[in-house]
Amino acid sequence: MPASGSIDHESVFAPVLLALADEARIVQAAAARTLTSLHFDRADAYVRVMETASPELLQQVAQACIKTGIAAQAVDRLASEDRHQAYEAFSLFSLLARANETGPIMDVIENHQDEEARLCAVRVINLAGQSSMAPKLREIVALEGMPENVRTAVLEVLYKLDQDQPPLDLTPSDNVPVSLHNSP
Repeated sequence: MPASGSIDHESVFAPVLLALADEARIVQAAAARTLTSLHFDRADAYVRVMETASPELLQQVAQACIKTGIAAQAVDRLASEDRHQAYEAFSLFSLLARANETGPIMDVIENHQDEEARLCAVRVINLAGQSSMAPKLREIVALEGMPENVRTAVLEVLYKLDQDQPPLDLTPSDNVPVSLHNSP
């Protein structure tokens, strides 16, 4: 890991995050030292990973961010008054959404005590625009005690997801007469 740490460039960010989630404590420790010595903007690094990583690598990085607690630490920064911290957290949560690792995001919407953090998480889901999230969002909308402005924001996302559904794509072979009995 020290070799990666000597390169202070966004390209080492994904490998360092993966190393943080490694089973070997020595690898985790080296990755943590490397991470603290990096001087680039982490928000930009999350965006770069989203833009350049293969789907498999993106999934692995998202899972590493969850496993190591990086995602949990970022939750309270979603609604931070420090715009840089808020953008970094938003970028991380966008990475999670793009990798379809939405558990932490949905948990914020469903359970976080700060309504502004909840609304920021809804914005992440809105930007991700993945219709696979709709069933969980429908469950969240039905929860008792959901703040009305959060419920409304989720309903707006659901409406958008419903509108973005592609029309049923039928091919000409789908339009063939069907015989319901054994007549020739």
